Amino acid sequence: MKKDPTIALITVALLSVASLVFANEDTPVPPWERGESRRDRAAVDTRPSAQLPNGLRRASVAAAGRAANRTESVATQGDLQRRIVADARRAAEAQVNGPGIRNYFRVGFHQGMLDALNDDRLGRRDFRQGLRHGDADREARRIGRRLGSDAAFELAVADAETAVATQFRDLENEPRFAPVTSVPAWAAPRVDFDAPTVEDLLIEFPLLGFASLRRDFDLYLAGWEWDAARLVACASYTEFYSRDWDSANRAFRQWRRNLRNERLLRGLTPAEIDRLRTIFADAFVRRIDRLAGIRLTPAWNLGLDRGWDYGSFIRQELDYRAGFAKGFRQQASLVAKAVFRSAYAREFESAYATAFDRWSTTAVPAIGTVRLLDGNDDGVFEPGESVIADVELVNFGGVDGRFVTGLDGTALAEIDSKQTRVPRRSAVVRRGLLEAVIDGSIRPRTRTRLTVRLGGETRSVKLQINRPLEWVGGSLRLSRDNLGGRVRVELDVRNLSRRERSAQVSLTTNLHDDIALSQELALVRPADEVTVRFDVDGLSPLALIGGRVSLDLFVDADGVEQDRMTASIAGTATDLSSRDLPRLLRRMIAEGATPVETAQVRELVLLRLRADWRAAVRARGNPYKRDYRSGGDNTALGQLVQLSTGYGKRSATADLLDGLSVDVLTLARELPGPHPLLRKYVKRLARRLP
Repeated sequence: MKKDPTIALITVALLSVASLVFANEDTPVPPWERGESRRDRAAVDTRPSAQLPNGLRRASVAAAGRAANRTESVATQGDLQRRIVADARRAAEAQVNGPGIRNYFRVGFHQGMLDALNDDRLGRRDFRQGLRHGDADREARRIGRRLGSDAAFELAVADAETAVATQFRDLENEPRFAPVTSVPAWAAPRVDFDAPTVEDLLIEFPLLGFASLRRDFDLYLAGWEWDAARLVACASYTEFYSRDWDSANRAFRQWRRNLRNERLLRGLTPAEIDRLRTIFADAFVRRIDRLAGIRLTPAWNLGLDRGWDYGSFIRQELDYRAGFAKGFRQQASLVAKAVFRSAYAREFESAYATAFDRWSTTAVPAIGTVRLLDGNDDGVFEPGESVIADVELVNFGGVDGRFVTGLDGTALAEIDSKQTRVPRRSAVVRRGLLEAVIDGSIRPRTRTRLTVRLGGETRSVKLQINRPLEWVGGSLRLSRDNLGGRVRVELDVRNLSRRERSAQVSLTTNLHDDIALSQELALVRPADEVTVRFDVDGLSPLALIGGRVSLDLFVDADGVEQDRMTASIAGTATDLSSRDLPRLLRRMIAEGATPVETAQVRELVLLRLRADWRAAVRARGNPYKRDYRSGGDNTALGQLVQLSTGYGKRSATADLLDGLSVDVLTLARELPGPHPLLRKYVKRLARRLP
């Protein structure tokens, strides 16, 4: 008897319910999602010393002084120059106080934020604090108690069911009430929630709401499309730094857009305007260089501090939450294990008593071995035949039971069902208990399953439906003479039954109604195989070469068809190693052909030429060129040209080959792939055809 899967199903169901309970009711809610505030933590200042990036450093004061002397010497030459210098200075101050300080602040902020986020020393205290808070969290203890209690109940029920079932399934010994408890090893399931990530915290704490940035946000960051998450993913400040904010040429173009300034340049030559542009650029750059230490570097330093403050806040919060999660998991696991150990024995005793009482006071059916017999007992289950089932009926329960037994399946035309009494704690084999009838329309060689039922228990049994005689798969052997229109067929017949059988085998074709061969077989012994041979004559050579011939083979016994097989004979028109098609074409040229045969053979010729083209593409060199120059027959097209040599005006020949050159030229244009040289010589050979 096979082991009853009841216990496994109960265990799987209970554990599935337990997992659903854990998922729905024991999802931890961290304190930051409960609205609980966290006490301020002591700041740990580990910020490194930083220097202004080389790309942001301006010219030294000495260099700026030399530029100033050069500009002042030029500016003394006239009022226009002095005005140009003054306007350049004002433009430089406007750029510094606007985009200049914003760019420097943002670069510093980016560097400070990354320095803090990458400094693992910042969050060490916060991690330890989170570890303590998670360990002391009331949610961790509540979830731990639930996990331990539920696991103790579910496992105790499953273990008790197994212990009771093991006794009752032993039919040789009477069960006795003896609950033996030993707490099994149990590992608490991991209680977890989504681990915090830097990206999550950057979204939770945006720059706009950060306290240290409230006074500086509007001046330096307002309207900027780069948020904190995008900045963190940024490899270098050059990705967001505006490179042309201090462009002197850009500033000069902006200055010239003023109509009043443009009028000042009227009448000047291009060379004079270029000289004024140089004066403007020198004064513009000098002024920015002088303001770098006063405005730009302080803006960078301020951004560095604010970025450090923001990044350290995110880093500390990240480590705090990671510590809280670890402490939470540890506390939940400890509580769960303690509750499990204390609750398991109590739950086991209760579940054992319940299960023992249920098995003692109810009938518990099961299906043992099942044996299928065919109606005439020849070992073959035939369509329309009855199928009989010998069934071993088992009752593991403590009382007698009456159960509905049944036999059904999709392959049955008639099913069987009846009530059966099974004594308590017994296994009884009932011969011929169930009988059904196989559907007569079922095809031989059908594999299916029948279902035996006893109360709520089922057992699936394999069933192979056949006839006693069948063709042996893979035994078909063909030999052929295409031009002679002959085929020899050899095939084996097998007797599947336990009785001797006589049979009649027959053959028909799809194209010739007058071809019908048959022969009688002597008695075929059980499990024996007999070879059958048919010699088929009178077939159409054109049909054989074209692959249009198929043979139907039948086995009959006592007027009932046992098996059938269809053998399709493959054509040889596209087999370039076979010369049957050119030989048949030569015969038809000599003897003549009907219009139907002419159309068929020309269709086969074009199919052969397509296969010939594929072979030529794969071959080395140009076989068409060789046939064209030597008059050879290395290709099917070369063979066709040789065959048409000596083309005359006889009617049979004219009907068969007339216009073949045009057909091949049309085919040459349709052949796949470029291959211009191959195609060229295909066309040349085609022009030699009629």
